[in-house]
Amino acid sequence: MLNKDRAIKVLSLDCLLIIAAFGIYPFLPIYYERCGVTLAQIGIVTATSAIFGVFAKSAWGSFSDRVGRRKPFIALGCTVFASTMIAYTLISSFEAFLTLAIFGSLLAPSSTALLAASVFELASPEAKATMYAHYRIWGSAGWIITTSFVGKFISAYGIKAAFYLAAVLYLFATLNSLRIMESKKRQTLATRQTSVAPIKELIKDRRLPVFLIILTLLFTTFSMTSVFLPLYLDFLGASPELIGITFTAPAILEIPIMLYAGRLSDKIGRKTLIVMGSAVASLRYFLYTTTLNPLIILPIHSLEALTYAPADVASTTLISDILSLEKQGIGQTLYAIGVWGVAGTIGPFVGGFVSDMLGLHVMFHVASLLSIASTLLFIIAIKERK
Repeated sequence: MLNKDRAIKVLSLDCLLIIAAFGIYPFLPIYYERCGVTLAQIGIVTATSAIFGVFAKSAWGSFSDRVGRRKPFIALGCTVFASTMIAYTLISSFEAFLTLAIFGSLLAPSSTALLAASVFELASPEAKATMYAHYRIWGSAGWIITTSFVGKFISAYGIKAAFYLAAVLYLFATLNSLRIMESKKRQTLATRQTSVAPIKELIKDRRLPVFLIILTLLFTTFSMTSVFLPLYLDFLGASPELIGITFTAPAILEIPIMLYAGRLSDKIGRKTLIVMGSAVASLRYFLYTTTLNPLIILPIHSLEALTYAPADVASTTLISDILSLEKQGIGQTLYAIGVWGVAGTIGPFVGGFVSDMLGLHVMFHVASLLSIASTLLFIIAIKERK
């Protein structure tokens, strides 16, 4: 019999290690720029990685559902990302970065999406968001650990050393993922499927496609600003240490907010939390443009805790509410495709060209307007079943 407590601990540790490795990503755009890559080209590389990931991660997630397995796909994703981190230290041109983005995206399943699916498969229907929030705070802890010291680490050893650090974290995540316990119930359901879960079956409930489209608009603003905020801080003269701490602060606040958001979501529904997160995001993007002091950016960016935590908890849980057990893998993968794939393509691409042509200030204003639009659409178009 599956020990749920032990299973969730293994999944949580993998989440911690993977998100800790993500903690070096705020410095990736800075690395690109120091290699002579323009803002528009940075947007193209980031967008290319996301668009190829849309197709590959959909196939990986569907295949995972079909065979009723998560462990091998999570391990593969972590291994590919570890290899990608090493590859970054060996290349320095736009063309090489673009090639790496393509191959890395095609070969890597979405480990975080499959971890989330595994969590929801363990959760009882009345406490899904609460369990997910308890799991997800370990990711926040991983982010805090890395971003709190990676700036000093880079100052001492150079930016390439950070990629080696991330590779080690991904390798530990690979090893830990081999301890994941597979659900017999999921594997039994998988044997009943004769083909890869068709997308048409997943969108019979019209809430799912409508929700994913609006959510993608919101996360387009997340990806647009997250890619170029480190460059904005660098332009304002922020040290690597300050850049790292700027990304640590919201993660510290995110832990209690995420726990509360999970309980609140289970009580009052998902929509209110998503609307709140979207509205706060719009304010945050606008406030970035009101100062040229990088120290003031730190408390402004801390508002991200009120943006991402409610949106992530409520969004992933709402998708889980809509879909049946045997479709959880592809469902969470579709969420990852929307928020990190499509949004991750459009945001950096548009943000890069707007920043190159009109400046970073205008890019933040565009993000603020798009976030306002998503807030209104959530209010008007999303209906929750009681």
